[in-house]
Amino acid sequence: MGEWKGGKMMKLAYDSPGTAWKEALPIGNGRLGAMVFGAAATERIQINEETLWSGAPHDYNRPDAGQYLQEVRSLIFNDRIEEAERLFLDRMMGGADPSASLPAFLRAESGVPRASRGYAISA
Repeated sequence: MGEWKGGKMMKLAYDSPGTAWKEALPIGNGRLGAMVFGAAATERIQINEETLWSGAPHDYNRPDAGQYLQEVRSLIFNDRIEEAERLFLDRMMGGADPSASLPAFLRAESGVPRASRGYAISA
C-alpha cells in the first residue's frame, strides 16, 4: 500500500459498482490500460494496448486545443458536463481513428453470492 505526503493513505471509495463504461475505473500506464466496471460477483474489464490497432497512423496533434481549455473548465465548474465533454471532444481531442477497436473484453466471475457494499481501493 502506498502513502501520500504527510502519511495520508490514498483511497478511492465508491457507493456502488459502475454499471456502464462511463462509470468505470480507468487503470493503466499510458501504454496498457483498462476500464474496470461491474459488480463484485461479475467484474467486467475492457483492455487496450497501444500497439493493437487497425487503420493507418495519422497525426493526432491539435495545436489550437489549448485555447479551449478555460472554456471547458468553466463549463465543468458550472455543472454543464455534457457541453464540456462535447467541446473537449470536438476541439481538443486528436480525432479518433474510426477503425480503432478495443482488443479485449474480460468478464471475471468471483462467485460472490450477494451484492457488495463499500467499494474501496487503496494505493
